[in-house]
Amino acid sequence: MPFSSFQVFLLLEDHNFSDPIFLDMVNGVLSSGEVPGLYSPEETEPLLAPLRERAKDEGFSGGDMMGYFARCVRRNMHVVLVSVPELVEL
Repeated sequence: MPFSSFQVFLLLEDHNFSDPIFLDMVNGVLSSGEVPGLYSPEETEPLLAPLRERAKDEGFSGGDMMGYFARCVRRNMHVVLVSVPELVEL
């Protein structure tokens, strides 16, 4: 099974959101399916090479393989946010 078919859950805990850089990365993943600048051009080719045939089989006609990769991420990644409310004495 190609790795682009795996369903993945990203578990985020509320204490992680105190870091603004982390928030920017999560926002990028949620809005576009990618984190800009996460991979160098040298790192993207081995990542995208296995997807080329699958993209062709699915009728993906664009030359932007990063766009196809982001689409696969959006389709297969599910985000779970865990938040623990503060205990308040009544």
